[in-house]
Order: sequence, then structure tokens, then C-alpha cells
Amino acid sequence: MSLLLTALRYALRSDTYHQASYHTKVTAAVCKAGKAQIHKGNFGPKYTISDIPRQCVAAKHFSQDIPHSVQDDFKSQLQKYRTLEAIFRKKLRTAHAEFADAAEGPVVHGRNHVYFEEGGCICRRSLANGQGEPQVLLTLGDVAWPDPEGASFQRVRLSPQEKHLAATVRSSRSEEAGCAVARLGSTPAVTHIQTAVFSFEWATDNILFYTSQKNLWSLQVYSLVFGEEQPQRTLVCEEQDPRFFVEVMSSKDKRFLTINCNSKSCSEVHLIECRSPLLPPVLVQPRTAGLIYHVEHSEGQLYILTNAGPAHEYQLMRAPLSSPSLKHWQLLYRPAVNTRVIDMELFEKHCVMAMRGRTQLYLDIIPLDEPAQVSTVKLPQWACALEPGLNSQLSSNTFHFLLSSPAQPPRAFFYSLHENHLYQQQEEQAIACRTDYQMSRIEAQSMVFYSFALISPNMLL
Repeated sequence: MSLLLTALRYALRSDTYHQASYHTKVTAAVCKAGKAQIHKGNFGPKYTISDIPRQCVAAKHFSQDIPHSVQDDFKSQLQKYRTLEAIFRKKLRTAHAEFADAAEGPVVHGRNHVYFEEGGCICRRSLANGQGEPQVLLTLGDVAWPDPEGASFQRVRLSPQEKHLAATVRSSRSEEAGCAVARLGSTPAVTHIQTAVFSFEWATDNILFYTSQKNLWSLQVYSLVFGEEQPQRTLVCEEQDPRFFVEVMSSKDKRFLTINCNSKSCSEVHLIECRSPLLPPVLVQPRTAGLIYHVEHSEGQLYILTNAGPAHEYQLMRAPLSSPSLKHWQLLYRPAVNTRVIDMELFEKHCVMAMRGRTQLYLDIIPLDEPAQVSTVKLPQWACALEPGLNSQLSSNTFHFLLSSPAQPPRAFFYSLHENHLYQQQEEQAIACRTDYQMSRIEAQSMVFYSFALISPNMLL
């Protein structure tokens, strides 16, 4: 897939160059007919118009004054690149269908059911009878979406006791999504549809928090309280700085909701306790220039992944819930020099840091009771990319993730925190991998980390 994308980028870059060349020829013909002057620059032709006839500035692509040879040449080249684009798209779709082994739709595990998207519907299946027929809960028809053909369900959130389900619907022709709320039970039914929703989380079974989106900005946080009548909508907070983007998330233990206000250079987090969600949010650390942080919670402690390390490197810190500000943050883990944090996953007794070293990917396992006793787990040498899997349970002892490379489709692995052992999941159908390639690691002078290169005469398009 990476090779296909690289080849596509190269083709598009070449396409842009050749189109600029032909654009210059066509412009020259137009300006020659209209007595204009052309000035070539670094970013394509620039020209000033002195006396161009009106028919040369028509809405059509070609003027009657342009020589037919130039028109025919341009049309033939344009058709050539459109044909190449169709070939690239076909190859990308074929590779995606061959190597995509994970469900693309949202999957949520509840207390008694697993909820998933299938065929444009939100369904559920009992955990007690995993092979039974799924029950359809929500369809695009129930939402009455104006463009059902191009619409799809994006996110699914389940209330703590599985009394309500909320799902966002978005069309491929729009950046804004709508959120449908369904009451579960023996006869599920849609009870409310909220427009212009970006992120959303349940605090209790009848209180939903969400951020509104307008013109690609997400600046307001609202709460919806569901009762016997229409839900009551209340503005919780509003960001005044348009450089920030606001998102609502849930902590892994479901104890808190976090209101994350992020910009390119700093962040600010507020906490909403799910036991008393209508109280004002609590600020963790006021926004500070250059300080970015992300918050998780477990057993009365805040675990903070922040760039407060030397040279703004990320490190893991801990603070008591009662005193969350920066001056109370204590260093828990600092990565080695010339390494980079890929992801952090918090569990009940451990924290797993997915890391990229100079030559290899690896995991650092941090016991929360004894953070100095870090154990390192090296991952297979061929792995170039790591993607975390579904690790939604704080009490779990297993870290799931995918490993891949330009020549290796994603393979599922998991690390047992209880056994301190790395396992590769058995696949139902093994995917044949190409062997006609060589892989080398080349250190770029302008970067700290290694880049991966593939050399194969048969793998290029």
C-alpha cells in the first residue's frame, strides 16, 4: 500500500509538472493571439494582459485562436493522465481489499452486548450468544438523513447501563455530522437528532455531552439531559480563541469526561466527574505557551502525557486528583534519548508506552506501583509501523496492536501483562506476503530517526 501511495504521489507530481508545461504552451498561444506578454517564474507562468480579445478570455478551456495541434496535444496528454489516475485508483482499491483485515465500522463492547456497524445499520449481538442473529437498532432511514446514499455511521457511544445509544452520521459531501440518540430496550427507537456534532460522550444514562461544529470549528460544549419530555440543552463552556479546537473524551475508567482544548502549540484540559456531571468542570492546568498535555485517570491519580521534558520531548507524569496543576506533576517515565513516543495505553496496574527507537520499534512496560522497574519488549525487526488495537478495558491485562511494513500487511499482536510475553494472533486465513524485495535502513542527515526503503524491480507500478 505504501509503494502504491508513493508511486501515486510521484505520478501526481510528474502530472503537475507536465500540466504546467502544457499550460505554458496554451497560454503562449492565447497571449500571442492577443498581444500579451509572458513572464516565466518559479511557480509557473505569469503574464500581463495588454490587449487580449474578449473571445480569448471565455469560459471554455480552449480558444478558437489556439492552434489545433496544441489543442490536440494537450487533450491527448490529459487523457493519458486520466487513464493513469484510473489505474492507480484500481490498484489501490485492490490492495485495500486484499490487506484490510479489520472492520472499518465502529465497534463498542457493552455489559451484555457488542454493538457494531454492518450494511449501513447499527446492530448488536448478545455476548452470551456470540453466533446468534444480530438485532438491528438503528438505520440511516431512521435518522432521515438527506443524503442516505453517501452517508455512513462514524462514531458510536453507549450509555453506562446500555439504556441509550448515540451515533453520528456524516455524508461524504459534508464535513459536519449529525448525532442520533436511540432509546434501547425491547423496541429500540430514535428519540432525538442533534445537528452539527463533532465529539460526544455519555456521563450517565441520561446525560450526554457533545461539542458543536460549525465551519470546521469546534468551540462549544453542550449537555443534553434526557427525561420524559424533550431533552434539555445547556451550554457548558465556550472557547473564545479561534486558534483552539475543543473535543470531549471519556477517561478509560469512565470516571471522568475530559474537555480538551488544543491548538498547535498548547493545550488545556477540564474534568467533568460523571458522578456529578452538572457541576462546573475542573481545570487541570491553565494553557501555557508551548505546553501540550493529555490526561488519563486511574484510582485517584491523573496520568499526564506531556511535552514538558527536555527539548519539549514527551514524558509521562503523575499528579493527585486533588492537586492537578503543573507544580504537582511528578515524573513517572522519561523515554531514552533519540526515541519517540508513538502511543500510550493505561491499564489498572501498568502503563504501556509504544516507542520508536533508532533502529526498531519496542514497548516499554511501566508498573504503576514501581515506575522505576521499566521492562522493554523489542518488536519484530521487520515492523515499520505500530497501530494500537481496541484496548477499551482498564482492567484488562492484554495490550492489542497491529504491526506492518511496506511489504507486510498488518499483523495482529498482543502482549500479556500478566505473563510478560508477546504473542502473535493466529489469523483465520494467512495473507501471502511478497518476498521479492530487499529492505534497508538509511539514516537521513537531517533527521534523528531512520527511514525505511524498499528495493524491488517487480513491486513498482
